Amino acid sequence: MQFNSWDTLFNILLLIFWFRIWATEDRASLFNPYIASLHRLSDAIVKFLKPVFFILSPRMIAAVSLVFLVALRAFAAPREDMGWHIVLGFANVIRQPVTQSVNAYLLFSVLSFAMFLFKLWGLSLIFVRSDASSRSDNTTAALYQLARPFSDLRYEWRPGVLFIFGCVLIAALDLLGGVKGDSTASHALQCTILALACWVSILSVVIQIVFLLIIGSWVSLFTNAQNIML
Repeated sequence: MQFNSWDTLFNILLLIFWFRIWATEDRASLFNPYIASLHRLSDAIVKFLKPVFFILSPRMIAAVSLVFLVALRAFAAPREDMGWHIVLGFANVIRQPVTQSVNAYLLFSVLSFAMFLFKLWGLSLIFVRSDASSRSDNTTAALYQLARPFSDLRYEWRPGVLFIFGCVLIAALDLLGGVKGDSTASHALQCTILALACWVSILSVVIQIVFLLIIGSWVSLFTNAQNIML
Protein backbone atom coordinates (compact mmCIF):
# COMPACT_ATOMS: atom_id res chain seq x y z
CA MET A 1 0.00 0.00 0.00
CA GLN A 2 1.39 3.42 -0.99
CA PHE A 3 1.84 6.16 1.56
CA ASN A 4 -0.98 8.23 0.06
CA SER A 5 -3.39 5.39 0.84
CA TRP A 6 -2.11 5.30 4.42
CA ASP A 7 -2.46 9.08 4.51
CA THR A 8 -6.15 8.81 3.63
CA LEU A 9 -6.71 6.15 6.30
CA PHE A 10 -4.88 8.37 8.78
CA ASN A 11 -7.17 11.28 7.94
CA ILE A 12 -10.17 9.06 8.65
CA LEU A 13 -8.63 8.26 12.04
CA LEU A 14 -8.15 11.97 12.70
CA LEU A 15 -11.78 12.53 11.79
CA ILE A 16 -12.81 10.41 14.79
CA PHE A 17 -11.15 12.88 17.17
CA TRP A 18 -12.34 15.88 15.14
CA PHE A 19 -15.88 14.50 15.37
CA ARG A 20 -15.54 14.11 19.15
CA ILE A 21 -14.42 17.73 19.52
CA TRP A 22 -17.57 19.07 17.85
CA ALA A 23 -20.05 16.37 18.89
CA THR A 24 -23.04 17.50 20.93
CA GLU A 25 -25.23 15.68 23.42
CA ASP A 26 -27.96 15.25 20.82
CA ARG A 27 -29.48 11.89 21.73
CA ALA A 28 -31.01 11.53 18.25
CA SER A 29 -27.53 11.04 16.80
CA LEU A 30 -26.95 8.12 19.19
CA PHE A 31 -29.67 6.21 17.33
CA ASN A 32 -28.43 7.16 13.87
CA PRO A 33 -27.06 3.93 12.33
CA TYR A 34 -24.41 5.84 10.38
CA ILE A 35 -22.72 7.62 13.29
CA ALA A 36 -23.84 5.72 16.40
CA SER A 37 -20.78 3.46 16.17
CA LEU A 38 -18.58 6.52 15.69
CA HIS A 39 -20.05 8.01 18.85
CA ARG A 40 -19.29 4.85 20.81
CA LEU A 41 -15.79 4.53 19.38
CA SER A 42 -14.81 8.14 20.11
CA ASP A 43 -16.25 7.94 23.63
CA ALA A 44 -14.37 4.69 24.29
CA ILE A 45 -11.08 6.23 23.14
CA VAL A 46 -11.60 9.32 25.29
CA LYS A 47 -12.44 7.19 28.34
CA PHE A 48 -9.33 5.10 27.71
CA LEU A 49 -7.15 8.25 27.65
CA LYS A 50 -8.90 9.88 30.61
CA PRO A 51 -6.43 8.52 33.24
CA VAL A 52 -3.57 10.18 31.31
CA PHE A 53 -5.34 13.53 30.88
CA PHE A 54 -7.46 13.42 34.03
CA ILE A 55 -7.62 17.22 34.32
CA LEU A 56 -8.85 17.84 30.77
CA SER A 57 -12.41 17.66 29.50
CA PRO A 58 -13.35 15.04 26.87
CA ARG A 59 -13.18 17.64 24.10
CA MET A 60 -9.73 18.77 25.17
CA ILE A 61 -8.55 15.15 25.32
CA ALA A 62 -9.75 14.67 21.75
CA ALA A 63 -8.03 17.90 20.68
CA VAL A 64 -4.70 16.95 22.29
CA SER A 65 -4.90 13.48 20.73
CA LEU A 66 -5.60 15.04 17.33
CA VAL A 67 -2.53 17.29 17.57
CA PHE A 68 -0.37 14.37 18.70
CA LEU A 69 -1.45 12.20 15.76
CA VAL A 70 -0.87 15.01 13.27
CA ALA A 71 2.68 15.41 14.61
CA LEU A 72 3.19 11.64 14.62
CA ARG A 73 2.30 11.43 10.94
CA ALA A 74 4.79 14.16 10.12
CA PHE A 75 7.63 12.21 11.77
CA ALA A 76 6.52 8.91 10.21
CA ALA A 77 6.12 10.26 6.67
CA PRO A 78 8.68 8.98 4.13
CA ARG A 79 11.30 11.52 3.06
CA GLU A 80 11.71 10.38 -0.55
CA ASP A 81 10.85 12.76 -3.37
CA MET A 82 7.55 11.03 -4.10
CA GLY A 83 6.87 9.97 -0.55
CA TRP A 84 4.10 12.48 0.12
CA HIS A 85 2.10 14.56 -2.30
CA ILE A 86 -1.31 16.20 -2.19
CA VAL A 87 -3.44 16.25 -5.34
CA LEU A 88 -5.27 19.51 -5.97
CA GLY A 89 -8.43 19.19 -7.98
CA PHE A 90 -7.03 17.24 -10.90
CA ALA A 91 -4.52 14.38 -11.01
CA ASN A 92 -1.90 16.46 -12.85
CA VAL A 93 -1.79 19.20 -10.20
CA ILE A 94 0.37 17.92 -7.34
CA ARG A 95 2.11 19.56 -4.42
CA GLN A 96 5.05 18.07 -2.53
CA PRO A 97 7.15 19.50 0.32
CA VAL A 98 9.93 21.59 -1.20
CA THR A 99 12.25 20.58 1.64
CA GLN A 100 12.56 17.43 3.72
CA SER A 101 12.62 19.22 7.06
CA VAL A 102 10.41 18.20 9.96
CA ASN A 103 8.66 21.57 9.95
CA ALA A 104 7.69 21.21 6.28
CA TYR A 105 6.29 17.74 6.86
CA LEU A 106 4.48 18.90 10.00
CA LEU A 107 2.73 21.64 8.04
CA PHE A 108 2.00 19.18 5.24
CA SER A 109 0.40 16.86 7.79
CA VAL A 110 -1.85 19.69 8.95
CA LEU A 111 -2.72 20.67 5.37
CA SER A 112 -3.44 17.07 4.40
CA PHE A 113 -6.15 16.84 7.06
CA ALA A 114 -7.36 20.33 6.15
CA MET A 115 -7.78 19.23 2.52
CA PHE A 116 -9.68 16.18 3.77
CA LEU A 117 -12.03 18.48 5.70
CA PHE A 118 -12.36 20.74 2.65
CA LYS A 119 -13.68 17.82 0.59
CA LEU A 120 -15.97 16.66 3.38
CA TRP A 121 -17.35 20.17 3.84
CA GLY A 122 -17.82 20.53 0.09
CA LEU A 123 -19.80 17.32 0.09
CA SER A 124 -22.00 18.61 2.91
CA LEU A 125 -22.57 21.82 0.96
CA ILE A 126 -24.31 19.75 -1.73
CA PHE A 127 -26.50 17.60 0.52
CA VAL A 128 -26.97 19.50 3.81
CA ARG A 129 -29.09 22.51 3.02
CA SER A 130 -31.05 22.85 6.25
CA ASP A 131 -30.14 23.65 9.82
CA ALA A 132 -29.86 21.17 12.67
CA SER A 133 -33.51 21.49 13.68
CA SER A 134 -35.01 20.43 10.33
CA ARG A 135 -32.96 17.35 9.37
CA SER A 136 -35.25 14.41 8.64
CA ASP A 137 -33.17 11.51 7.30
CA ASN A 138 -30.26 9.64 8.83
CA THR A 139 -27.87 10.24 5.91
CA THR A 140 -28.21 14.02 6.00
CA ALA A 141 -28.05 14.04 9.80
CA ALA A 142 -24.84 11.99 9.77
CA LEU A 143 -23.21 14.24 7.17
CA TYR A 144 -24.28 17.27 9.18
CA GLN A 145 -22.54 15.93 12.28
CA LEU A 146 -19.36 14.97 10.40
CA ALA A 147 -19.12 18.38 8.70
CA ARG A 148 -19.36 20.44 11.88
CA PRO A 149 -18.59 23.28 12.57
CA PHE A 150 -18.93 24.15 8.87
CA SER A 151 -22.49 22.80 8.70
CA ASP A 152 -23.48 24.98 11.68
CA LEU A 153 -23.05 28.08 9.52
CA ARG A 154 -25.96 29.62 7.67
CA TYR A 155 -26.30 27.96 4.28
CA GLU A 156 -25.94 31.31 2.48
CA TRP A 157 -22.49 31.78 4.04
CA ARG A 158 -21.12 28.30 3.40
CA PRO A 159 -20.09 28.67 -0.28
CA GLY A 160 -18.09 31.81 0.46
CA VAL A 161 -16.47 30.34 3.57
CA LEU A 162 -15.56 27.15 1.71
CA PHE A 163 -14.11 29.12 -1.20
CA ILE A 164 -11.97 31.30 1.10
CA PHE A 165 -10.83 28.21 3.01
CA GLY A 166 -9.86 26.53 -0.27
CA CYS A 167 -7.88 29.56 -1.45
CA VAL A 168 -5.98 29.68 1.85
CA LEU A 169 -5.14 25.97 1.58
CA ILE A 170 -3.95 26.30 -2.01
CA ALA A 171 -1.80 29.32 -1.14
CA ALA A 172 -0.22 27.47 1.79
CA LEU A 173 0.43 24.38 -0.32
CA ASP A 174 1.93 26.51 -3.09
CA LEU A 175 4.27 28.09 -0.57
CA LEU A 176 5.33 24.76 0.94
CA GLY A 177 5.52 23.14 -2.48
CA GLY A 178 7.77 25.79 -3.89
CA VAL A 179 5.33 26.84 -6.63
CA LYS A 180 4.98 30.54 -7.23
CA GLY A 181 3.27 32.60 -9.88
CA ASP A 182 4.92 35.28 -12.00
CA SER A 183 3.24 37.98 -9.95
CA THR A 184 0.94 38.43 -7.02
CA ALA A 185 -2.07 38.72 -9.34
CA SER A 186 -1.23 35.55 -11.28
CA HIS A 187 -0.54 33.70 -8.05
CA ALA A 188 -3.92 34.77 -6.64
CA LEU A 189 -5.62 33.71 -9.89
CA GLN A 190 -3.88 30.34 -9.71
CA CYS A 191 -5.07 29.79 -6.12
CA THR A 192 -8.62 30.75 -7.11
CA ILE A 193 -8.72 28.34 -10.06
CA LEU A 194 -7.23 25.49 -8.06
CA ALA A 195 -9.68 26.07 -5.19
CA LEU A 196 -12.58 25.84 -7.64
CA ALA A 197 -11.02 22.75 -9.23
CA CYS A 198 -10.75 21.08 -5.82
CA TRP A 199 -14.42 21.69 -5.18
CA VAL A 200 -15.40 20.40 -8.64
CA SER A 201 -13.39 17.22 -7.96
CA ILE A 202 -15.78 16.50 -5.07
CA LEU A 203 -18.41 15.68 -7.69
CA SER A 204 -16.55 12.44 -8.43
CA VAL A 205 -17.16 11.44 -4.80
CA VAL A 206 -20.86 12.22 -5.27
CA ILE A 207 -20.97 9.94 -8.32
CA GLN A 208 -19.42 7.11 -6.30
CA ILE A 209 -21.97 7.63 -3.52
CA VAL A 210 -24.83 7.54 -6.05
CA PHE A 211 -23.55 4.22 -7.41
CA LEU A 212 -23.33 2.84 -3.87
CA LEU A 213 -26.89 3.94 -3.14
CA ILE A 214 -28.11 2.30 -6.36
CA ILE A 215 -26.34 -0.95 -5.50
CA GLY A 216 -27.66 -0.75 -1.93
CA SER A 217 -31.22 -0.26 -3.20
CA TRP A 218 -30.89 -3.31 -5.45
CA VAL A 219 -29.54 -5.42 -2.59
CA SER A 220 -32.31 -4.28 -0.26
CA LEU A 221 -34.91 -4.96 -2.96
CA PHE A 222 -33.87 -8.57 -3.40
CA THR A 223 -33.03 -9.32 0.25
CA ASN A 224 -35.71 -7.20 1.99
CA ALA A 225 -32.91 -5.61 4.05
CA GLN A 226 -34.48 -2.19 4.41
CA ASN A 227 -31.66 -0.89 6.65
CA ILE A 228 -29.41 -0.63 3.60
CA MET A 229 -31.68 2.06 2.17
CA LEU A 230 -31.67 4.25 5.28
